[in-house]
Amino acid sequence: MKNQNKKILIPTIIIILIIIGLIYFSNTEKDVVSAHVSQEDSETENSPKADEFSFESIPEENVFEYSEALDFSKFEGKKIIINFSAVWCPSCQILKRSISENVNVIPNDLVIITADYDKEKDLREKYEVFHQHTLVQVDQNGEKINILRNVFSIEDLIDSLK
Repeated sequence: MKNQNKKILIPTIIIILIIIGLIYFSNTEKDVVSAHVSQEDSETENSPKADEFSFESIPEENVFEYSEALDFSKFEGKKIIINFSAVWCPSCQILKRSISENVNVIPNDLVIITADYDKEKDLREKYEVFHQHTLVQVDQNGEKINILRNVFSIEDLIDSLK
């Protein structure tokens, strides 16, 4: 009887520990993201929140929302980045906020086009994008030049361009 109890007790304890670990780590990750976003909020209280921000409100000629009618050839001589972003993605929102707050430091020869990761499935397939928060550098013909990941600020983006 004791051996049967041990056979049941040990797996039960392991399962309970795994569940506790999963709960702990999922809450820790949320706290880290919340702390990072809260720190940015305190640094920029008067700036628009990333999820309220629309690139259409920027008067600059180098930041656009993607649409199928967008003609890449009109950006001749410029570096073109397609930013696959999702509203539910915390790291996407960090980059979006950095772009919105630093639009004045975007070089004139750089164009940033934001594509909705959830809505632009055909575009994702064309550039083989499998994760949100992926940036694709393309030429004026829309041909892929480079894939950029782990870009969290406009400075990171500028530094990573070819």
